[in-house]
Amino acid sequence: MGALDKLDAFCRPVSDFWCGSNNSLAEFGCNHDVDLSLCFEDTAVLYGICALFWLMVAMELICSPYPRPRIRHNWLNITRMLLTVVVMATAVCDLGYTIHQGTQAHGHPADFQYLSPIILIFSMVLAAIFIQRNRREGVVSSAVIFLFWTALALYGAIKLRTLLLTAKNNEDGFKFEDVFRFSTFCVQYAAILVQFLLAFLPEPHITGHYRLGVEPDRKPCPEETATFLSRITWWWISGFIWRGWRQPLEYSDLTDLNQYDKSRVIAPEFQHNWDKEIKKAGITFDRLRVHEQEYQPVNLSETHGVQMLTPVERARGGSQQPKEPSLFRVLVKSFGVSFMGAAVFRVVQILLTFASPQILKLMIQYTESHVEGETNDDWKGYFYAVLIFLTAVFQSILLHVYFHRVFRVGMHIRAAIIAAVYKKALRLSNRARQNSTVGEIVNLMSVDAQRLNDLVTYLHSIWAAPFQIVLALIFLWFSMGPSIFAGFAIMVLLIPINIVVAAMNRKYQVRQMVQKDSRIKLVSEVLNGIKVIKLYAWEIPFQRQIMGIRNNELKVLKASAYLNAATAFTWTCAPFLVSLATFATFVLVHRNSDRPEDQLTADKAFVALALFNILRYPLSMLPYLISLLVESSVSVKRLKDYLKSDELDPAIVQWRPEPATEYEDAISVIGGKFTWDSPARPTLSDLNLHVRPGQLVAVVGHVGAGKSSLVQALLGEMDKLAGSITLRGQVAYVPQQAWILNATVKDNILF
Repeated sequence: MGALDKLDAFCRPVSDFWCGSNNSLAEFGCNHDVDLSLCFEDTAVLYGICALFWLMVAMELICSPYPRPRIRHNWLNITRMLLTVVVMATAVCDLGYTIHQGTQAHGHPADFQYLSPIILIFSMVLAAIFIQRNRREGVVSSAVIFLFWTALALYGAIKLRTLLLTAKNNEDGFKFEDVFRFSTFCVQYAAILVQFLLAFLPEPHITGHYRLGVEPDRKPCPEETATFLSRITWWWISGFIWRGWRQPLEYSDLTDLNQYDKSRVIAPEFQHNWDKEIKKAGITFDRLRVHEQEYQPVNLSETHGVQMLTPVERARGGSQQPKEPSLFRVLVKSFGVSFMGAAVFRVVQILLTFASPQILKLMIQYTESHVEGETNDDWKGYFYAVLIFLTAVFQSILLHVYFHRVFRVGMHIRAAIIAAVYKKALRLSNRARQNSTVGEIVNLMSVDAQRLNDLVTYLHSIWAAPFQIVLALIFLWFSMGPSIFAGFAIMVLLIPINIVVAAMNRKYQVRQMVQKDSRIKLVSEVLNGIKVIKLYAWEIPFQRQIMGIRNNELKVLKASAYLNAATAFTWTCAPFLVSLATFATFVLVHRNSDRPEDQLTADKAFVALALFNILRYPLSMLPYLISLLVESSVSVKRLKDYLKSDELDPAIVQWRPEPATEYEDAISVIGGKFTWDSPARPTLSDLNLHVRPGQLVAVVGHVGAGKSSLVQALLGEMDKLAGSITLRGQVAYVPQQAWILNATVKDNILF
């Protein structure tokens, strides 16, 4: 018994699975008509919809969105729940009726009439739970619910047409064979249609309910309250575009960011994961708080040549080096789920991309057979045309949704990196500041963070490009045969060229970043000391130094640009060379053959050209992606080295938030010993200081006596070797270097 016979036995006595046992699954329709059997609709179509719904619910639960305020019970979600219960009740009635039929002597219900209501009942229970979950999570419009009811509405329309045609073709006139099931289906389909219409409406909300976290003078982002259909068509932004067309946009026209796009939401999660990675690697930022005598040099002759461990090494468990933390692993933990969620849209979009040439092939074959008079199925031509149109529409929607998601993930990574670098700059120790200049820190926040943002946009091409190439070659094999290996050989020959280019490009990127850091460092020094430079007329010498570094940087950029241009030209020509080699080989190999399958017909040529056109994008993306990977690997290493730099110990100063009483010290330093760099050379020693509330204290001394160091030690900016510091209340600090805003005197005082 074949698979089709088993399916027919599962569907009888109601109908066959596919219109009759003499029809194969490869032929769509029965007797050149476009009808489907009732069993096929209630099994293959319904089960497929329910299975996809279960899968999407699971994915939605895994990729849980940023929690929003809970939505209160309202007429919309109550109506949705009631209609879901109605659909569930009709399925229960169908199941009960089937069981009742099975107990009767003359009743022989089909097996699918037992299983289909059970699956529908389970799906409705899951839909009811999911609707309540969305209400609790504050989801205004759910994509899963919208697609589920849309699919059920289409399924119901197909089934209604089948039931009406069956009743029309009845020998006794227009009559339904099973009035009870038709009645329950009508009630069920009416509820599904109402659910489908309600899916276009967003959940009603109170304006203040969704303004949590929104800036007082900003309008909330309309995407927060947009429906699913509005989001995938970007209709929610049309008002902003229309306003910009009528008048120039101003800052007040901009809306606030979504809550899950703000750095105060993104940065803490990334920082938490990075701190865990640092702790896992065994790196600590504790200051060296040991006595000076413990840092005296060790005489190896007294230890018989045996290397003695310092106190710091003993605290770290010997001379074993700490593990290297992975910034890539932290990025995956922080943004991996959102990033991988976009892969689903990319996979479906790629499959739809390769479906278009196959539909084109069917349309060409239909056109040829129709012209020759071999077929009169006009509906197939309309069906193929509509299918190509829908494939292009859904392909465009999925591609833009994919790019929207990866652009958002890239923006999140950039915001998290900038926040982490800025926060690290405020906590760097003095030794670490000597290795990280202001120019380097600015480069990390601007250049390196932006490179990671650019990489994330196209990072899925690592697997998507080979996947597309493999699929294209498979389809080309079925169309052109072994001739495709001629084109494939050209692509293989380009791989070692790419490897060499990537290695050279990486060297250029490292050299470019070194030159850029030097240039920005020197420019920052010039800007900081511009007054002295102007007084001594040193503009020309410094200009020559800056231009010399810039010229070296331009040489590296020019070499890298030539390399990228040559690579881009090679990969741009690759699709043409591949198609030329394939067609030429096919014609030469089969030039003496008279078999129809060896002829270069229209369907083979056009389908092959369509597949070669699909190959153009992944082949052109590979060199660009390799260049991005090389640049980003350099940026990741630079960011990692900076983020694992040594930090100030917050425990140096004991902060007491409550103000000091008249019997307590506002500032207390007992036995303090502090240093700027080496523990063996303390800057301040045997420091004892007690300041009561209300006292005015002036520290007087000559240049280099340690006045500024004392203030920095009280603020926790120096390494503490011994003693204790206690501060009570709040501290206001006015540095020696003036810092003012580019604003009025009033704004500088009241900022």
